[in-house]
Amino acid sequence: MPWVSVATIAFLLVLFTSLATFLLSARILRDFYGGSTWDAFRHQLGLTLGQTQGLQIIEDGRVVLPSGSGTLLGPRLIIIRPGNAALLVNGGQVTRVTGPRIFRSDRFEFVRDIYDLQERQQLWTLDNVLTNDLIPTTIKLTAAYMLEISQEARQGETPLSAAEEHILRRLPFTMPQWQEATRSAVEQSVRQVVSSEELDGLLASAHHRPLEQRIINLTNKRTLEWGVRIRNVIIECLQPLAEITGATSSRWIADAKISVEVARAQAFRDALQIVADAYQIARAMDMPEEAIYREVLRSTLEQIAKDPATKLVITPDLRGLLGA
Repeated sequence: MPWVSVATIAFLLVLFTSLATFLLSARILRDFYGGSTWDAFRHQLGLTLGQTQGLQIIEDGRVVLPSGSGTLLGPRLIIIRPGNAALLVNGGQVTRVTGPRIFRSDRFEFVRDIYDLQERQQLWTLDNVLTNDLIPTTIKLTAAYMLEISQEARQGETPLSAAEEHILRRLPFTMPQWQEATRSAVEQSVRQVVSSEELDGLLASAHHRPLEQRIINLTNKRTLEWGVRIRNVIIECLQPLAEITGATSSRWIADAKISVEVARAQAFRDALQIVADAYQIARAMDMPEEAIYREVLRSTLEQIAKDPATKLVITPDLRGLLGA
């Protein structure tokens, strides 16, 4: 009948238009879904037919779509962007841990924890770090750290290994505040390493790389237990308190003055020895006592006058008095 043919044609036109629309949108959104046009078409069709309850996109260590959402129960299309991972549970049981990928969650399954797998860099200031000679210092350092996940797994090029899954499965339960624990571990290592060095050595060092490497090695012994690796530590500034710095400078000046005084004392001792020897020689030659005293006084005053630290000048009158 004619009306059947018209209805059939209309249905086919609607079907063709819908398919064309889906294909066009899939082509446009294929980068959004991170796959081919066919993958995007399949995901779009599943959403339209109600096979999933919507999208959930994880990026930058958080849910970016839908925004401000709470627990999102499955089935749901979940997109985990590169540099992220998620732990999913169902009925209180962990169901899966996965890195970057697109998948459909099971009924009542939801994302419990999200991990930012990118390297983190933090600038920390540590006060009252004691040196070996018990001088408090302030240390500013930059620490770079990350979860012990391979580059390929972070980018979604390969699935998480069994060891990497183990890290992410137990981290929320054994070390939920792992970033704070990492900072604490770095601080403990800094205090332990600096306590073995004296302030003068730390300030005299042209670079701190050996010190930084010791901090890295010591910290990793702690943090790798929960799956965090310290990649680098850079000491930006190591500075004692201002009053400590002043006291240290004063001590250096005092030490220098003491060295000068010691040198002068030694010279004076040598001079006395020379005078004593000369006196013995003069007595042996039957030189009169008055002449000996006059010669000693003259030589002594001349030597004092040559010392730039004194203001004594031998005048002609004084020279005449000494019989010069």
